[in-house]
Amino acid sequence: MYESDRALVARMGAGDQRAFDEFFHSSAPRLAAFAARRSGLDAASVEDVVQNTLVKAVRNLASYRGEAALFTWLTEICRHELADARRKAARRPPHDSLDEPDTAHRFELRLRVPERQEPIAAAARELREETGYTSSDFVDLGWAYANPATQNNRTWSFLALNVDLTSPTELDQSEDIDVELRPVAEFISGPGPEEPHALHIGTIHRAVKFLLTSRDEKLADLRRVVLDAMLKPPPPQ
Repeated sequence: MYESDRALVARMGAGDQRAFDEFFHSSAPRLAAFAARRSGLDAASVEDVVQNTLVKAVRNLASYRGEAALFTWLTEICRHELADARRKAARRPPHDSLDEPDTAHRFELRLRVPERQEPIAAAARELREETGYTSSDFVDLGWAYANPATQNNRTWSFLALNVDLTSPTELDQSEDIDVELRPVAEFISGPGPEEPHALHIGTIHRAVKFLLTSRDEKLADLRRVVLDAMLKPPPPQ
């Protein structure tokens, strides 16, 4: 019983890219339906739950024993992700109400922000000024509240693909930034002690989710690097 599921997991454990594609493409729609039926989350939140579930499943393939269907095992992970999503939704700051004149005025001012201040434009500018690299291929990884307990400002994350070193850095007087090239696998295995910020960790996690679930064949090699890094046992502490 469940021999096909055990065989699929074994193939993934051996790094078979087609097995991963089969796993993601067959499981994602069913998990989305499972999550949507059991929550009042919006479509974007359901997508996050599904992606988190699949990423955690890949990282814990060794714990699947074949004693139940693979999808049943996935739903248990998904239930935990749904619970986390509900808790996060409950902690989010309340949205501003446009019924209040002052609030409506603040929204009007936000809408007048120049185009150069749009998140993706700001990301492209900061990438060029602080690293000297440029890219015309940015992936929007979403946003997060920087400190939802006390603030409602958002931090956007982007993944820049196919970057080119095109100019020297243009740092402000108060900035002290060193650019260091590091293998992707180092980030997948977890940021080091010099990168403890939760926003950094969250961005890496979202980038991994994107790379694992993307169907873009141009990213196949990078996806394979990510999978190989995830399947390696963590180094001893």
